[in-house]
Amino acid sequence: MATAALGILEVRGMVALAAAVDVMFKATSVRLVGRHMIGSGWLTVVIEGQTADVQVAIDNGRQEAALRGDVITAAVVPRPEADALGSMPHGASLQAGGANGEYEALGILETKGVVPLVAAADAMVKAGDVDLAGWTFIGGALVHACVTGSVGDVEAAIAAGELAAQRAGEFHAALVLSQPEMELDLLLPPRPAGERRATGGLGIVETTGYVGSVAASDVMVKDADVAVVGWTCSHPRRGPARRRDGSRRQRFCPGWRSG
Repeated sequence: MATAALGILEVRGMVALAAAVDVMFKATSVRLVGRHMIGSGWLTVVIEGQTADVQVAIDNGRQEAALRGDVITAAVVPRPEADALGSMPHGASLQAGGANGEYEALGILETKGVVPLVAAADAMVKAGDVDLAGWTFIGGALVHACVTGSVGDVEAAIAAGELAAQRAGEFHAALVLSQPEMELDLLLPPRPAGERRATGGLGIVETTGYVGSVAASDVMVKDADVAVVGWTCSHPRRGPARRRDGSRRQRFCPGWRSG
């Protein structure tokens, strides 16, 4: 059956996208058919449905996204050609995230850089009875983490996480959604892999470029009784992090794909 209309919304940042998608699917009867990332923190969501529904959804989503971040562009394409759609990459990128849709509220916290995100994640799970449902990079130094739980716990967690992120680095945006739409789970990062273990302390050094990271690691292990347990980079195609012995740890960049 031919698609009546296609709607495309492109924003910068996961908080802006999640807020927009939640509003879009609560307002009209449309279907989520794809997502895409092209780097620099730009995220795209693609919907389909009747032309009037798609137009309302895109209008509402654009307005909501503008309140939360940067809107790059938005468009409605009536009667799109099937041959053109078949060559587009967005349709192959929908996979269930780590939240599994079983929660009362969803919280998303976004920072510029990993250091403030780790500080925020630690504060969030300590501040409320929440589940860390996943985290990932989206380019442009933007990273985000998602937590789920009751509305009160998620609100407390996000508030604590925001303060911790501001102390540790650059906070970008945060969002709490009560009774979020099911489609949001398809946009969230997968649940963290690997075993969870307690540690006396965790230190993170973030650099621009590889040379600084190597130099910092060398100084740290020479000056203190510590172990370098892994490294990661801010591009989702760079593969898994590595332990010092060369074995693979969990993939740190598991969420959005670039094509």
